[in-house]
Amino acid sequence: MTYRLKVIIFAAVILVGVGAGFFILRPSQKESAPSSNPNNPKVTEQGEIPAEDFSYQKPKDWATLSKEALDPHDAVSGMSRIAAPAASFTVKVSSSTPKSDDELKNSTLDDIKKNASNFELISSGATNIDNHAGQKFTYKYGSGNKTKQELSVIVYKQKTFFLLFTAAEADFDKQQADFDKILSDFKFN
Repeated sequence: MTYRLKVIIFAAVILVGVGAGFFILRPSQKESAPSSNPNNPKVTEQGEIPAEDFSYQKPKDWATLSKEALDPHDAVSGMSRIAAPAASFTVKVSSSTPKSDDELKNSTLDDIKKNASNFELISSGATNIDNHAGQKFTYKYGSGNKTKQELSVIVYKQKTFFLLFTAAEADFDKQQADFDKILSDFKFN
């Protein structure tokens, strides 16, 4: 698969997954005992979430997503804040890499635009995560209650990492402190 096709597929999966993720991870309307269902995340205290190529800190009141919840989105790691205001963070890793920074920026942005209805770019520019340069895109899409996302794309060790924050547009800014903390604690191995 080409890099462009993988990014298109990733963006489409994220769009579908955000809606499904909020549905799956919404808080129960009744109090119940903890479930052994892997799609029902357990909210725990903050702590490190390790993976093969990276690690990051989970803020308090966020839940680690199970493999079963991540698989439909082709994500390798993720977590969600299920209490109001809800938000999610996922990491997808692609084995393909762009040939240049311009290709990284342009193809990612083009693919997002193609797969997000009523797309509106809020900002884009260079970013730096764990001393590795990349591109960051903040945008919203949808109609009515819009979804807002912040996508950081970093190339590291011949792989492309897609770090995606998602929340309802009305709640996104309320989550910015958590988003910034997660990115500042994100470490490549």
